[in-house]
Amino acid sequence: MKNGSNKRFVAIGRFAFAVFLAVCCGSASAETLAALFRTQGFSEAPLQRRFGNHLFVNATVNGRRAALMIDSSVATTIIHRDSAGSFGLPIGAPTQHATGVFGESANIYAQTRLHDLQIGGRVFPDADVTVADEAARVSPPEFLTISKLKWNAKRKNLSHYVRIEPVDGAIGVDLLRSCGAVVDCGHQLLFMSGDGRSRRASERLAAFLADRGFARIPLRVRRRGGYEVPAAINGNPTRLVLDTGSSFTFINKDAGVRSGMFIAPERLAYDLGGNHLERIDRGTARQLSIGNFQMSDVDLNLADISTAVLDGAAGLCGIDQLSFNYAVIDFGSGTLYLRHPDRR
Repeated sequence: MKNGSNKRFVAIGRFAFAVFLAVCCGSASAETLAALFRTQGFSEAPLQRRFGNHLFVNATVNGRRAALMIDSSVATTIIHRDSAGSFGLPIGAPTQHATGVFGESANIYAQTRLHDLQIGGRVFPDADVTVADEAARVSPPEFLTISKLKWNAKRKNLSHYVRIEPVDGAIGVDLLRSCGAVVDCGHQLLFMSGDGRSRRASERLAAFLADRGFARIPLRVRRRGGYEVPAAINGNPTRLVLDTGSSFTFINKDAGVRSGMFIAPERLAYDLGGNHLERIDRGTARQLSIGNFQMSDVDLNLADISTAVLDGAAGLCGIDQLSFNYAVIDFGSGTLYLRHPDRR
């Protein structure tokens, strides 16, 4: 069991190194991609990666600085309740409830508009936002590693608690789609159309990436909002929620068992409060397909994910697999592009 855990952490280290190489060694491609969008009148904003692999952008909300996470799983742009007051947004009693990724309850306080939102050189006047608890987005905010596979341990006895820096909210699909945004996960760049007309840019992007060996995967709009992708686990067809806000790619435990995944305990859990730890297992899929993009012997995480969040999907396609496979997400055309890391 100890060897299995060591292998898991080695795999995480290899993933981090691969992402580092993608950013450092692929700069020439990023410059070419940036040049392509500049000719189409797009503005550009750098994305930053925080611990947990979340991608966020520095923005200005109602004249104040804000850090907003890019989250392809939420339908509307969210401002967290703890940050709403600093932006002059109303905070009253909860108006409705939402469900977090592990079934935890989250409150929604208001549907309102920002006086102005600026991301890079792009200004979004009167942008619609939702004021909500942080758990309303589909991404666990922090996790912990456990020295022993002992799940009845109390939080105060856990010495390896990992806290991810908070952000002020999440940029949802509504805003990303309105500006024809393109997110380059590997090179950490966000491109935004100045007038929302991105059809020609999407066509040029498709040709550009096809020449470089990228697979093209059409996205599906979910009933809950956000996007999902067609997938198959060990040949069993299913769907995955496209979730740039999730640190890891999660497969629901029941779906993993039905797909014949090899599953073993993991020294990883999420703290849901009240000394309630959500146990995470690790699993290996012999074959994982996302659209027509195929991968072999893929290490994944398994958890009991809320059925309300999944809505029939088998899990969440998180930022780990997206970054590792150089994902480019074109929100204007609803298309995901992936390329194997060994392709040049």
